Amino acid sequence: MKRSRQNKNEGRGYKFDPSEVYEVTYTKANHHNVGDKDLVSLPLAIMFINDGKIVSTPEIDSAIEKYGMGDLIKSNRKK
Repeated sequence: MKRSRQNKNEGRGYKFDPSEVYEVTYTKANHHNVGDKDLVSLPLAIMFINDGKIVSTPEIDSAIEKYGMGDLIKSNRKK
């Protein structure tokens, strides 16, 4: 029997389902029109919220809390 190998990055990262998508509406965009709707994954939604391209929805807020990703939101964007 072999020992399992300890990976130094094993405890890092966020456990989330990458297949879950959330509907967002663009408020500021370069490659989309303002008001366009799209489906994006949670990390992409967080990036767009931090960039000010979308406004967070209750569905996204609950997913951020569920997966413990609150520290990824910039403090000036938190409400």
